[in-house]
Amino acid sequence: MKRISYRIANFILIAALLLSGAVTAHAASTTEASEKVHLRSDCTLGVTYSSEGMVFAGQDIKLWHIADITEDAQYALAGSFRSYPIQVTGTSSQSEWDEMTITLNSYILADGIAADQTAKTDARGKVVFDNLTAGIYLVSSVRTEQDGKYYVFESFLAAVPGVDSEGQWVYSVSARPKMSVHTPAKGEVTYKAVKAWRDGGQDRPVSVSVEVRRDGQLQQTVTLSAENNWMYTWKAVDDGSVWTVNEVNVPEGYTVGIQRSGDTFSITNTKPETPAGNHPQTGDTTNMTLYVLLMAASGLALLVVGIVLRKKSRAK
Repeated sequence: MKRISYRIANFILIAALLLSGAVTAHAASTTEASEKVHLRSDCTLGVTYSSEGMVFAGQDIKLWHIADITEDAQYALAGSFRSYPIQVTGTSSQSEWDEMTITLNSYILADGIAADQTAKTDARGKVVFDNLTAGIYLVSSVRTEQDGKYYVFESFLAAVPGVDSEGQWVYSVSARPKMSVHTPAKGEVTYKAVKAWRDGGQDRPVSVSVEVRRDGQLQQTVTLSAENNWMYTWKAVDDGSVWTVNEVNVPEGYTVGIQRSGDTFSITNTKPETPAGNHPQTGDTTNMTLYVLLMAASGLALLVVGIVLRKKSRAK
């Protein structure tokens, strides 16, 4: 069962990373690995920043070790992130991986968490991080401005090791993130920070504090509560600045996740529930086949008895 769970978890993570644009060269369509993963500490991750004939050389790329992976496919926050109330186990959908990426970046900016490694892209726009332990890593974004346009490679999560087309674990992983181009409209934009809850509505705090940052610099700290419908709005000129939000002092017993849709930030606090599949089973199904056979035999015996009695009745 542990091996099956590991295979499923690895396939889900690979699919999520492929959809996010962190294209792992060794990630194939296979849904399972043919061998057991080794928790090595000499893995490598190579990332190439080039698109449409453009090569992004001399860029500072940062890497954070987010979580360790165990032999039974469980992820656990590691290092500087160990105490953060961020959910890493059970993550499966692309939106959940995006949420984790945004949330991690928000707290890295807010708390000034230093990167585990930093390197510059070479003349080919490539950077290689080595001596990595098996786990999940966050790669920083790249933003460069030229002629009023911003060329952006978004931050992404990468799993090391990956799986090749033969189902073999590959401990040297390659990624080529997608590039997007943004031209600031220079007009005024209305941003929103909205608080959401997944807790059944019980024992909820009456308010929370949220910090609003522009290019990593704190602009203001606001209070969200029922009085303002758990929402705060602000206006700013679209000049290419990057806005982020983070919750201060997440309530005890909750995890936090931050999503962004357009100019709206959603900050969700969740009370973890019992994972699906962990509920105790009732009833004994181990002898179900024997039970069915006995019932069938009993029915056949009654049928035979009925036929015998009928024949005796006619003989009289």
